[in-house]
Amino acid sequence: MKHFARLVFVVLSLAGPAFAQSLVTDHAKICHTHTPNGKYRMLFCTEGVLKFDDSTKNLAFTGKPEDNRTLGYDDVGKVVFEVTTHMRGGGLSAVLGPGGYAIEGQHIADYWMYVAPKASQTEPFLLEINKAESQKVIDQAKAVFGDRVTLAEFAEKGEEIDRNRLKDVQGKYKIKYNKQDHPVPEIKPDKALVVILCPALPGAVGGDVFKFHANDHVIAVDILGTYSFVYLDPGKYLLVSELGNANGFEMNLEAGKDYYFMENIFAGWKAKTHLTRNSKELVLYRLEASYLSDWVRHGN
Repeated sequence: MKHFARLVFVVLSLAGPAFAQSLVTDHAKICHTHTPNGKYRMLFCTEGVLKFDDSTKNLAFTGKPEDNRTLGYDDVGKVVFEVTTHMRGGGLSAVLGPGGYAIEGQHIADYWMYVAPKASQTEPFLLEINKAESQKVIDQAKAVFGDRVTLAEFAEKGEEIDRNRLKDVQGKYKIKYNKQDHPVPEIKPDKALVVILCPALPGAVGGDVFKFHANDHVIAVDILGTYSFVYLDPGKYLLVSELGNANGFEMNLEAGKDYYFMENIFAGWKAKTHLTRNSKELVLYRLEASYLSDWVRHGN
């Protein structure tokens, strides 16, 4: 009996993920850079079915023919999960209530799922997983991919900041899309790299001006669909996104390190911003669907 028990244990140990169940969810979207009518870049997401197929050892997304992806389990190099911060439906029109009045505070917490293949010749892809299905998908990914899975979580959480604390709150700016240059920022050993993305929404680009404060100065200005990056001396900073409100947090920035943020818009009676710290993988992927911000100060 003891020998039999040991045999069962060894068999189960060797089998590992083979005992995991395949998982299928039709509450998934794949997101990629899209330029509708050739006008503006934006992240465009379409619905489909995500399947962890243990019989074929494939991770597959099936939707429109151009959106289909299949990647063998062994070919997956990295998976990063991260909570989304967006309005219900993702667009400005989606938060309108009866009579066309905007509903305040429609925050949704789905999950991004960034998948990077091992082979460099194959492009990474980004999925959005419905909140109701996200935990099952995360658990399945951990069971299949093990330590190749990262759950990106940051201590910094956006909080409402008194705008009177912002010494540079009166500045006026002109801004436009830079459609010629699209630099990807590099790390400098003696500075902290700060990358700020202001993602476009479906059917909504441009518009309101977002000001990004670091302590006493505005260091970046963006509109929906743009990004900026700056190099700061190491130290402690109050980082704030300002729109009709001010939202941010304090954090220490270290030399030779990079930090990634998104200024997210929420429409209500008055548009508001919410600052999030995000993973490098997510921001750089979404940065491909954005333009470099070309801004200049023109008044106090």
